[in-house]
Amino acid sequence: MCQSISSYPYPFTFTGKERDEETGFGYFGARYMDHELITMWLSVDPMADKYPGISPYAYCAWNPIKLIDPSGDTVVLSPGAIEMHNRFYKVNDEYTKLYDELHSCKDKLFLIGGYNERPDVHSNTEGGTVVDYYPEEGSKYDDFVGDIYSVQWGDAQPELGGDESHVFLEEMYHAGQILKYKNNEGTIEREYDAKKFAIRVSTSPISYDCVDRRGYNGVPTQLGVISRESKEDACKFLKHGRSGLSLKDPWGRQVNNVVINGAYANFPDK
Repeated sequence: MCQSISSYPYPFTFTGKERDEETGFGYFGARYMDHELITMWLSVDPMADKYPGISPYAYCAWNPIKLIDPSGDTVVLSPGAIEMHNRFYKVNDEYTKLYDELHSCKDKLFLIGGYNERPDVHSNTEGGTVVDYYPEEGSKYDDFVGDIYSVQWGDAQPELGGDESHVFLEEMYHAGQILKYKNNEGTIEREYDAKKFAIRVSTSPISYDCVDRRGYNGVPTQLGVISRESKEDACKFLKHGRSGLSLKDPWGRQVNNVVINGAYANFPDK
């Protein structure tokens, strides 16, 4: 049954992809889709071995209300992730290389989304995190052959000195570190490298100081320290914090010898 309600030759479909004039099919870059007759892909998903329980011809695992497939070769779960991803993919070479490495991995699946978009995953970590994901028996990803990770991010905390784009990029880099190091362990050096990546890739400005949760004004931020100081000193700041600071308290009074605790005090150096 034809989905069109008008004879007007509008070239774009509900997916936002332009219809190919010669074939009449929707072109997604990796493959074509027949929107009118069968609403299916016309060729096998190149990543079909990741989803043995889903037809290789299915669009978005038969769930186009919740899921989006922008290129025809992967399922992207979060609209917020797509919006953030599109800011950097094919725009920044470093990010593009990172994403392509994650996407081409055969034995790992990365579910990418903001905290408010992943009600099925709960975490007490503020800012962002990459956690192991264990699907319930019989659920959508129960038959995936390999490891599954949930990449989550939220609003940036003041102490970071950036915005949500920095949080997103940091967590994406942590996902890439899983491929590099073959594990999801946290270390000071990995935190430094991920935050440094976020500084390089994001187009948003960073703040060099902030008002922390105690109300002290002038507290050095993580991204500010990393961008201005040596790697050795920045790693020390991430682990041990800083002492002997002169800051303003919530009432505007000068306070000396203030101690800022390290954000990653329990992490090993490497």
